[in-house]
Amino acid sequence: VILGAVGKDEARPPFVLRGWDESKTEKSAKDNQERVKIYLKMLNEWQDFELARRVISVNLADLQDPQAIIKDSGESVTVSLGKENFAKRLQKALEVVANKGTQIEAIISNGQNVIVKYRS
Repeated sequence: VILGAVGKDEARPPFVLRGWDESKTEKSAKDNQERVKIYLKMLNEWQDFELARRVISVNLADLQDPQAIIKDSGESVTVSLGKENFAKRLQKALEVVANKGTQIEAIISNGQNVIVKYRS
């Protein structure tokens, strides 16, 4: 996987990928390829449902726990998405957090159930 700076004539991705492993090992290269696959899957699913505009960044440091960072009420909220159905899970999380970003710190959206972590 080779990534470079976005050229002046290229469109910027709608959200940032975080969690890139910069070490020069075989494992990091394999993991980074998986990060790109997950990122592209998220991007495709979210663009189909116009959800990408709600996402600031994704954190793929832990490939078993992909996370989206969204903004609501001026606050960042972390959404743990699991490994599949990214659009459905993000949509559910957005419904739960709507206008409550000042109260909600994180959401675990694992299918039909949603777990909410409130700010202390």
